[in-house]
Amino acid sequence: MSSLSDLLMVRLCLLLWLLVKSVAAPDPAVVTMTVDDAACDIGGDDWRFDCFPQGTPAQTECEARGCCWRPPLKPRPPSPSGLTVPECYFPLDYQSYRTQAVSSSRGHGQVKATLTKGSPYPRDVRNIQADFFAHSTNVLNIQIRDADRERWEVPLLHNRRHCGRGQGSAWPGHAHSGHEMGAGNVLTFGDFLVTLSKPGQPFWFQVARTTGEILIESTGGFIYSDQLLQLSTTLASSLLYGLGERRGGLAVSANWTRVALWNRDHHPKENTNLYGTHPFYIARDARGWHGVLFLSSNALDVIVQPAPALTWRTIGGIFDIYLFSGPEIWAVTRQYTEVVGRPFMPPYWALGFHLCWQRYGTANNTRATMDRLRKFGIPQDCGISNNATPGTYQPYDLGRQMEIFIKDLDGQPLVGRVWPGTTVWPDFTNGQSGRYWRKIAGDFHKKVAFDGAWVDMNEISSFADGSVHGCDEKNPLDVPPYIPGIADRELYKHSICHHGRHAASSHYNVHSLYGLLEANATYHAMLSIRGKRTLVISRSSFVGQGQVSGHWSGDNSGTWHDMHMSIPAMLQMNLFGVPFTGSDICGFFLNATEELCTRWHQLGAFYVFSRNHNSDTCRPQDPGQFGPASAASTRKALLTRYTLLPYLYTLLFYSHVYGDPVARPLFFQYPDDSRTQDIDRQFMWGPALLFSPILEPKQTSVLAYFPRDVWFDFYSGRRVPRSGQVVRLPAQYDVINVHVRGGSVVPMQSPGLTTTVSRELPFWLLVALDDDGEAKGQLYVDDGESLDTYERGLYNMVKFETQKNTLWSKPEFIGYHGNMNLSNVTVFGLQDMPTDVQVNGESVIYQFYDTVLYIPQVKVSLAKPFNVTWGGSE
Repeated sequence: MSSLSDLLMVRLCLLLWLLVKSVAAPDPAVVTMTVDDAACDIGGDDWRFDCFPQGTPAQTECEARGCCWRPPLKPRPPSPSGLTVPECYFPLDYQSYRTQAVSSSRGHGQVKATLTKGSPYPRDVRNIQADFFAHSTNVLNIQIRDADRERWEVPLLHNRRHCGRGQGSAWPGHAHSGHEMGAGNVLTFGDFLVTLSKPGQPFWFQVARTTGEILIESTGGFIYSDQLLQLSTTLASSLLYGLGERRGGLAVSANWTRVALWNRDHHPKENTNLYGTHPFYIARDARGWHGVLFLSSNALDVIVQPAPALTWRTIGGIFDIYLFSGPEIWAVTRQYTEVVGRPFMPPYWALGFHLCWQRYGTANNTRATMDRLRKFGIPQDCGISNNATPGTYQPYDLGRQMEIFIKDLDGQPLVGRVWPGTTVWPDFTNGQSGRYWRKIAGDFHKKVAFDGAWVDMNEISSFADGSVHGCDEKNPLDVPPYIPGIADRELYKHSICHHGRHAASSHYNVHSLYGLLEANATYHAMLSIRGKRTLVISRSSFVGQGQVSGHWSGDNSGTWHDMHMSIPAMLQMNLFGVPFTGSDICGFFLNATEELCTRWHQLGAFYVFSRNHNSDTCRPQDPGQFGPASAASTRKALLTRYTLLPYLYTLLFYSHVYGDPVARPLFFQYPDDSRTQDIDRQFMWGPALLFSPILEPKQTSVLAYFPRDVWFDFYSGRRVPRSGQVVRLPAQYDVINVHVRGGSVVPMQSPGLTTTVSRELPFWLLVALDDDGEAKGQLYVDDGESLDTYERGLYNMVKFETQKNTLWSKPEFIGYHGNMNLSNVTVFGLQDMPTDVQVNGESVIYQFYDTVLYIPQVKVSLAKPFNVTWGGSE
């Protein structure tokens, strides 16, 4: 659409068509419809919804589907994802289902509709039932089911409704939100105004805010066959984020972009499906921000076109859609994680630097690497060495005994091939899988007392496509009538046959869930074995993954482009509620140069999950490998990370309790600043810290955008002289630019070479004043390892506030009695040197340099209220 008037014209055409159909409805039996030329005049190329997604059809093939076939009005080259304006598209009057009945009860609306025009795909669903449920005031769930038979539905790990079809019962722990019936087919659910088609009309619905702003409206061709489900909706704007896991910029382009989602062991690459499935987006509308989740574990395409509009096209299950009203962007992520599950609270040691190489070979080699890092004074907490003696072992025998493995059609375990050779896979939908997993993990833990687990190749990945015997090319589960735009256009490529049988369903339905289910089993097995918090890192991921695991972005390469792309990868997963995320520092494949690895360690020191890891085909790339200059740079970056761990841990606490992202794109903090919308070369930790890394070779400066606010250099305290614009910053070989937002109080701690040592050292406070001389912050502290410390009251929460030359602390809750010693306070942004500084009314030593106040001997306990005052001026 080129203008608002064009959009209104199209909607007027749709409205007139609906009125005509409601007056002169055809017989409810399935009929064949001819294409009316007027119905093909839809108002422009941007509103064409593809009727033949398999490719470019002949005109006769297109028209046989009851669709329009016309060349584009303005031909354009294919987008980076390979799409362009379709020649074959749905007409305005395309009618697949006719509404038979509309009803409502408190917190629930329902539409029943019957098929009137068959799709070109096998086994159309004849009768559908669309239920609109009020989850809460700000969350709406739409489910469109087969009214006559059960179909596969995705089981969420958290907060899933288990009511019967059409019951409309409330979600566990939630009362129904307010609901009112409007003029026959208009319903109000909390923040949402839902308009439904009337009996006799084509099936249709619209969801708007109660203030009138339309969020989604069904349009295009609606298809509900056994193995192809398609729904197109309008978008409130072209500003869209999410839809992953994918490689690319933060925003999703509306220029005929296809995002294919189907978990696959595929190295990160643009315009292909990767390791995770998160069909969730956040979009701008006239009032603020909202979110939409299309909950599906089947392979799917998401098409975004310039209208703006979006098409969901999946090959199984039901339509299961959630809308989140926001309207603040932070509210959307909180509402989303309230439904799919809040992120887990990691143990404190997990925040340290991790190091792994596939070729250590022996414990002595691993120890030598650690000693080399200690020689250079580089902090490290976790090391992973993954060599094992090949051969058979007890988990297989126990699994056969318990009938725990995914089965082939003959009832025997489906056999593929991975690193050890022939391989079978546990079925984590089997009710005995938890007991099995705890047993084998527990037996190994008795031999090696490991603290966390890294689960890999869990997409499922197999080196034998399908199985060691191949797959049945005639089985529609292995070769369905439509395959989304996934890599190789084969479901079982580098995976297992999709006719494989799980207890819950076929692998065709369960495939993209597998990594989440394995991570869930691993997480709870580790909690049971250790009785303490654990860390599970999973390559494969799905909606709700953050409840039980972190994630890394997979088998990247040692290139500058891969380093850059690691930033949007981390930010994307944070928006999906998976905050404990990072990428392999220096790359998994290829040998990174010294300069690249040095710069990458500077960036990777501020991934939420910070790990250097590479392949056994590459040379070692630990921070001690590249000489003193590189080691000194990495030491500086990692010591800065360890200094900031109290702040990072506090952010992870807020993510665990409220679902807030930890690593954030700039637009999240400054949603009304249009210049932040596409920035993916910088990122923030929470609301206070801004990172601007070097991402290109042979550079000693970096261009960084500073939103209109007060900003200070983290290392020197110097104020950035200009904001609301791009500034060139110096960035010598040992520097990553870190800036603090004015108005922030950042808790810190003297850094040790491990998190265990760091936790026993004194705290620091960094106070960065805004233009009004004010600042706020928080500190969350617990023992770093016990379960449910927040829920059991075994934690401390301290709030800080600065006004009128005084910093106050307010311990809001004290239930933990470990180290809380505060040694010093630094204040950025003072205009004049104070004549006196007092802590709790007692004068103390201080230093003042160029607007920065250093108070080195505070010596108070953060568990008790205190105040620091600086007064007068010279």
